[in-house]
Amino acid sequence: MGTRYARFTQFLKGPVEMIKHAKSLLSGNQHSTPGHNPVGGIVMVGLMLLILLIGLTGYFSVKEFLGDLMGEAHEAIASLALAVVVVHVAAAIIMSLLQKENLVRSMVTGKKQGLPEEAIRFPQYLIGLLLVLGSIYCFYMIMTGAAPSLTQ
Repeated sequence: MGTRYARFTQFLKGPVEMIKHAKSLLSGNQHSTPGHNPVGGIVMVGLMLLILLIGLTGYFSVKEFLGDLMGEAHEAIASLALAVVVVHVAAAIIMSLLQKENLVRSMVTGKKQGLPEEAIRFPQYLIGLLLVLGSIYCFYMIMTGAAPSLTQ
C-alpha cells in the first residue's frame, strides 16, 4: 500500500542492482532516481526491522521476560538503530553533494524533482493522516492505562 516509491517493491532491488549501484558510485557515473537507490532501500528495510526489534525487546523487558537480557538487548538495538539513522543521513548528505540535489530536503518533505512520468499523481494524504491518528490513539490508550495488558 502506498505510492510507488513507498512500496517494498521499490526498496528491494536485489544484490545485483546493489552491486551495480555501488560500482556506478565508485566510477562517478551515478544517476538520480526518484525513490531510494538500491543500497538506501535495503538500509530502510533494515531500519524498519530494527525498530520492530526495539518494540519487541522493550515489551519483553517490561514483562521481565528473560530477566535483564531483554533490557540489555533493547538498549543495544536502540543504539544500533541510532547509528543506522546517522549513517543514512550522512549518506543522504554525501549523495546530495555528488548528485547536486538536496536529498535531505526530500527526506523531510517527501518531494523530489523528477521527470513528469515519474510523478505521483494521487498522493495518499488521507491514509497518512489515518495512520498518524491511529498511532496517536494507540499511544493515548497505553499512556492512560486503557490498555493495561500492554503496560502491566
